[in-house]
Amino acid sequence: MQDAGLSMYVWDTSGDERVRESHAVMEGLLCRWDDATVCSYDGGRTWVPRPAGAVLMHPGMDYQCRCCADAWFNELLDEVDGVEIGSGYESKVSNISGIQSVSNNEKNENIKVANKFAKSIGIKSADYTGADIRVVNEMNNALKENLSKFPELKSKINFVGTIQNRNNLLKDNFIKSVKEKTYELIKKNGISDIRKREMRKFVNEFAEAQYQTFSFVDEKL
Repeated sequence: MQDAGLSMYVWDTSGDERVRESHAVMEGLLCRWDDATVCSYDGGRTWVPRPAGAVLMHPGMDYQCRCCADAWFNELLDEVDGVEIGSGYESKVSNISGIQSVSNNEKNENIKVANKFAKSIGIKSADYTGADIRVVNEMNNALKENLSKFPELKSKINFVGTIQNRNNLLKDNFIKSVKEKTYELIKKNGISDIRKREMRKFVNEFAEAQYQTFSFVDEKL
């Protein structure tokens, strides 16, 4: 890519459960070949430090990394057209305090960017999927402003996003915890490997039933 005159690339992960969090936060971000510590939210006009906890290498450099660097040809097109680098990017995406606001047909991709932005300012988990990007931008702007004034709040905010996504995350974590504890009991009781495989379906059903009980009690309270 550099031999072809490209100085930037877009980070592309494998998109599965094996992707490390330090790599997942880089998904879809514009990066520079000459500096593995920065990224851009506005097509290369400005560069900021990579999100908190992000890998400080290029795709494929980390141990067993399966990520790829997608060529970002816009910079070559901009040079040919004689316009400023990044202007082609902003014809599709307008930038609001480092957060992207987009049309409906590009909404999902930029919700992902908004999620990454929230994490980059210190939020542990963010999922705005299904929310209006304009509302999301306002929320992220408010978060950025308040966290800069009161950084101690970062340790208090575990999640931002829609109620539905929060509940889904709660359910996933609850079921995972029940499964882990159940498998620990199975292991302690010395059950054979064959029997363990037979019990997996039971464990899944048990975890789901426990969550339903938990949800019902929570609603009553």
